[in-house]
Amino acid sequence: KIEVRRIPLIGYYMEKVGYQFVDRGKARKAVQSIERVVAKLRENNAVLIYPEGTRSNDASQMLPFKPGTIKVARDGHLTIQPIVIFGTQQIKPTTVPFSILPHRVMIRILPAIMPDNEIHPGNEASSISDKERLEKMRDIMSRAYEDMQAEYYRSKNKPVSSST
Repeated sequence: KIEVRRIPLIGYYMEKVGYQFVDRGKARKAVQSIERVVAKLRENNAVLIYPEGTRSNDASQMLPFKPGTIKVARDGHLTIQPIVIFGTQQIKPTTVPFSILPHRVMIRILPAIMPDNEIHPGNEASSISDKERLEKMRDIMSRAYEDMQAEYYRSKNKPVSSST
């Protein structure tokens, strides 16, 4: 989102490495951002999209996915590689402005969603709506997120073994 660009140093470096900031307050600018992302895909660049569009104040669940995700995936006609991350909320809570705390982060790479998969936005043979596609993608990622969350807290609550 465009607000991240204003964060000292972070916004500057994100811009330098090619992040495309989305101005969600202005529909025309948001569409232009999506068009720039699609152009990057056509230049054979990898693109990382955060489909929720923002960080949640509640780390227990994922937010709904934004529809721009569908447009980029449809126009790019590329494989979608879902990646789920858990634990970043503990590193930089949304309520703390400039703190970074050491913490464990879990990353899970899920099976790819190929263009011929019924939930892939580029699959014109599929009869499901864009809204259903987003919900199905979110469900797949949300299940992984919930599993990771349970694993994270199980391992965090294990007693430390001592050797005497």
